[in-house]
Amino acid sequence: MFPLNIQLQSIEFVDKIVLDSDSIRVSVTTFPDEEKLNSTFEVKNIKTAFPSFTVNVSYRTQKILIVFRKKYLVQRDPIIASTVITSDDLSKLTNGSFDQE
Repeated sequence: MFPLNIQLQSIEFVDKIVLDSDSIRVSVTTFPDEEKLNSTFEVKNIKTAFPSFTVNVSYRTQKILIVFRKKYLVQRDPIIASTVITSDDLSKLTNGSFDQE
């Protein structure tokens, strides 16, 4: 296993999906390992907030799911965006060393 640092350097949402007064929760989950991390930040700070996550990945890690949710106090937090980093992407990021263990 090795640590992979994921830093979100730029985040932009389509107009009216979020307001400056909203909070966003960013969740990172690895599969099949199911390591879970999350962070919440205010939309008004989106230009200066650079959430970063360090997840442990191994040759078994098939994908990393990153999900953005709009935080609500009363109701469920709706997903407003998501992306997946696949094992092929990880192999490219690590110059193939990801495939070896």
